This record gives sequence, structure tokens and C-alpha cells, in this order.
Amino acid sequence: MTAVFCQNAKDRSAATWKEQLEPFSGLEFAVSDAAKGIGSAVAQLAQGRAIDSSAPALTHGLDVFHTTMEAKRVLARHWRGAEAAWELAEAADAKVAAAKQRGLDARAAAAAARAPWARAIERFEQAQRLESAWDRVHAALDLFTPDGRLNDRVGAAAAIAEGTKDLTGPDWSKVRNFDTSR
Repeated sequence: MTAVFCQNAKDRSAATWKEQLEPFSGLEFAVSDAAKGIGSAVAQLAQGRAIDSSAPALTHGLDVFHTTMEAKRVLARHWRGAEAAWELAEAADAKVAAAKQRGLDARAAAAAARAPWARAIERFEQAQRLESAWDRVHAALDLFTPDGRLNDRVGAAAAIAEGTKDLTGPDWSKVRNFDTSR
């Protein structure tokens, strides 16, 4: 079910959203943009329902557009970390090259360069794994599968569940909050 409230409200605060959502006592999952008002209203309603064991649990997730934006933001942070680690490794290599150019024993510099390269490779591979996992999730959100068939709920839910296994940690919490049971 979709509910669109087509009326001018005094504001977009949590109190205003809560007033709009309270009549939907059976609501189990709310999808919206990343606005703080509606997110806070859903959280307040969910907290109130947690007290009543007969009330259904209520969770909140971002719409596809905002989920994609959030995923891109998180991926960009991981790629920036990988790039910074790579630059440190290259700087360590430059010290090795400088020592060799001056005719010095470069074994100590080369040994010191191994750790930054190991970190750089690890960060790069992690960013690649995360991007691949997100690509699988994002493809499941498309209307059509890569082979041109209409995407169905069962297949999309399976692909999302599989892809989000790799999207762990607090920075992925907004992206992982899909309700694929409906």
C-alpha cells in the first residue's frame, strides 16, 4: 500500500509526520527520503509499539533513489581510503628508489615499503568487493534483469539478501535496510 498525503502541512517536523502516520496502526515498513522529520516520527512510533506486544513492529528504510545516494557516499569513502593508502605505498616506493639512486642500501626501505603496500592492496580489494556487492544489490532494484526479463520480487529479494551480506558495518546500515518480504 502507498500513502501519499496531499495536503499542505504547517511543517515537515516529526510531530506533523507522526500525526499523519498514527492512524496506520498496521503499518510495518515505511519508505521515504532521508528527511529527518519522517525518520524521527517512524522511530517514535516504533518505540511506542515496542511497548505493546500486540502491535506490529515498525521499521523504516530509504527509497531506491536515496538508498543509491547513500551507497555511493559510503563507496566513495572506501575508495578515498584505498587511494590514500595507495599514495602512502607509492611514497614508500619513492623512498626505495631515492635510496637506490643515491647508491645506498635500499633493503631497509624496501622492507618498510611492504607494509604500506599490503595495506593499500587490502583497502583496494575491500573497496572492489564492496562495489561489486553494491552493484549486485543495485541491479536487483532495477525493473528489468540484465538479460531483459522483468525483475520479480523473489529474485530481487534473493539478490539483495546475497549482496547485502558483504555490506557490513555501521556505515552500511541505511543501505541494508530493505524490506524484501513484500
